[in-house]
Parts: sequence; structure tokens; C-alpha cells
Amino acid sequence: RKEDVVPKIFLDSDDLVQLPLLLRQVVSCDFLTVIFTRSFFSRPWVMCELCTAFQHGVPIRCIQIESEDIGIDEGQPLEPQVAPWLTEECMAIVKMNGFDRSTALAAMQYALDAERFNFDPMASQAVQWKQVRCMAEGMPTVSLSVPDPEKTYCSFEAQFNQWAVYLSYHRSVDTPTAHVVKLLLQSALPEQNAVFLDTDNLIHSKSTYDAVCSSENVVLLLSDETLRQPSVVAEMVTAFKAGIHMVPVPITRDFDINKYVGEEFYFSLSEEFDEAGKTFFREKNITFSEIAKSFRKLFTVIAEYFIPCSSEVVQQAAIRELCRRLHSPAVQPEPELPPSDRSEVLG
Repeated sequence: RKEDVVPKIFLDSDDLVQLPLLLRQVVSCDFLTVIFTRSFFSRPWVMCELCTAFQHGVPIRCIQIESEDIGIDEGQPLEPQVAPWLTEECMAIVKMNGFDRSTALAAMQYALDAERFNFDPMASQAVQWKQVRCMAEGMPTVSLSVPDPEKTYCSFEAQFNQWAVYLSYHRSVDTPTAHVVKLLLQSALPEQNAVFLDTDNLIHSKSTYDAVCSSENVVLLLSDETLRQPSVVAEMVTAFKAGIHMVPVPITRDFDINKYVGEEFYFSLSEEFDEAGKTFFREKNITFSEIAKSFRKLFTVIAEYFIPCSSEVVQQAAIRELCRRLHSPAVQPEPELPPSDRSEVLG
């Protein structure tokens, strides 16, 4: 917080209306925060942002994603390592914005030398909020609205006996998306901490299947890989057998619902799973007949797409539509949107 004014955080997917204004936003920021991933330095507009920050002396803070290798050995000369990324196409955009190759290399080194903070997208929300607090403490002009977000926003009280929503998802891939969906759902539903997410809420030996049966709704975050995960299928079957309302939420644009409503899919259902999956189902006393019935039941509800890379306004609109498909929970009153945001939703 700067001079008692709530700081604004610029994110292009939410705030950028015209691409030529992007670099002006970098100049006007107190800090440029970059998220290091392996493909980070290969993006031409990222290079332009770094060059702008470097030339104008905008401080950089780096978020190092845990378990993510950025592909640079910082003990070795930089230029030979990044040369494959500085392609002709990339440099054409960089030069179009007034920067040359030497500036790009200097800007990359400027980012690599900046202060870094770790962030684990697979961790619980309590751990993530603690990591966010450490980031804020590393930015002198910024302070969080609460001093201890990990305690403020994460409940450490006894577990609920009843959940409004249980989130089922592909644990190895879609945990970050599940966290976003949980945060948005919690802001839309009236019950505090009404959404069960295993990384946050499974702190006792009580099984996830008990949590499914203690929920009013099971929301499945779907990709083609999700529905090949035996653990997700087992949660779906548990919900089906317990009569729990299920809602399909595809999280990839190319998810084809028609594949799962045609008879051909059900005739070859067992072929969708390897031997390890079939063994898992036998151990859980789950038959393929039950799996087929669960799939059919799931897709009787109209799916609501949630795309992780869309803007926050679009995501909130998707969450509100998702809430309409839930059983029981009421929805918080919809906030008034400014005209620009409303047009994005309608467009």
C-alpha cells in the first residue's frame, strides 16, 4: 500500500485493452514482477517488457516456480544459452519496439540478478499465502491489506461436516486451476470455506471418499486426461452411488463432450484404462458398469467451461454460471460491473 492507496496490480489478460499501451504500463509500475518458467525468456513481448524495465530502472522481482527449471545455468555465459530463444521472429518484435540484441541480453541479466521468491502452485493455500506475504515484504512500497493472509484467508478450525462443493481434478496437472476455482467459488457462495479441496482441507486420516459423501455437489474439472485418472473416476462413482449432484466443468477449450455421450465410448470404456487403473478399480470394488452409469449421469448436466487463461471478469462470469448448476447453495449478489468489463462478458 502506497500513501494509504490500495495498490493496483496490472495483469495483461485483465487490464490490457490495446497492445501498444503494454510497455507504458511497465514504466508506470513500482515493480515489474516476472514469473520464471522454462519458456519465459523465449516470449518476444516478455523481452520487450524486460528491456523497458531495464532502460527505465524499474525494479524487478522474480517469482521462481518450485520444480520449474528455467533452462539457464547461471554459472555459465548467458548469450550462448539464450541464443536459440532470440530468434529472428522474436528479435523483429524487440527491434520494432526500439531495442537491440545487446539491450535484450542486458535486460535478461537484469532479471536474473533480481531478488527472487519461491512459489509452489501445487501447495496448499495456507502455504501459498505465506509465500505471497514474503513477496510483499520484498517490495518496499507495497503492503498487504492484512498482515497474516495465511491465517486470515485459511481456516484452521475443525473440519466441516457438510461441504457445499467437493472439487475433483487431475492432481498432477490441474492443482493451480483447482486453487483458482476454489477461491472464486468461495467468494461467490455465502458459506465461508464451503469448498473442499484436498490440498487444503484433507488434514486428517478421513478419506476423500467420505468428503465426497459429505458434499452437496461434486464439481469435476475436466480434461481428457482427467477422466483417465482412476482416482477421479472413483470419486465420480462414489458421488453417483451416494446420489450426490455432479457438475462437469471442462478446463480446456478443446474438451469434446460429444465423445462421452456416444455409445462407442461406452463399448470400449475398459480400453481407456491401463492395467494399473483396472487393478485400482478392483481394489475399490468398482465395476465398469458403475463407471459407465456415472459418466452418463455426469453428462446429463450442461457443462460450464472454465478457461484458466481467460480474464478474471470472464472467469467470474463462468463461476456464477457454475453456481446456477449447483444444488442448494445460494449465490452472493452480483457486483455491478463497469461498462468495459460488462462488454467483455457480453462480447
